Amino acid sequence: MALFKARLVKKRQLMRDSRVDLNRRKFLWSTVAAAVGIGAGWHSALAVGRNSATKLSRAAVHYVGHGVNGKECMNCHHFLPNPDHPRSDPGACTVVSGAISPRGYCVVWAPRNPGSGC
Repeated sequence: MALFKARLVKKRQLMRDSRVDLNRRKFLWSTVAAAVGIGAGWHSALAVGRNSATKLSRAAVHYVGHGVNGKECMNCHHFLPNPDHPRSDPGACTVVSGAISPRGYCVVWAPRNPGSGC
């Protein structure tokens, strides 16, 4: 009888240990899967941010064709100038849809060089 109890105790201990290993394995695989999913989601979110369909309208950001308090689109972090004539021809914006004047302004204006105080 003692031998039977010893085997039963050993069997229970092995089952308990294998359950712990299985739980660790599940945890590791779910962690890897979550990391891959988050990475894929982040990549797609960045791709959507570049899509013009997700840009804001001029009215939504209170865009005006002139600068306000020395702030102009040509000095904004989001402004993409026209490569041929960067200071005169309309460029584009990473946030606002449509043609954007380098001399314009909107409420999402952010300094091109944040440390410069411009």
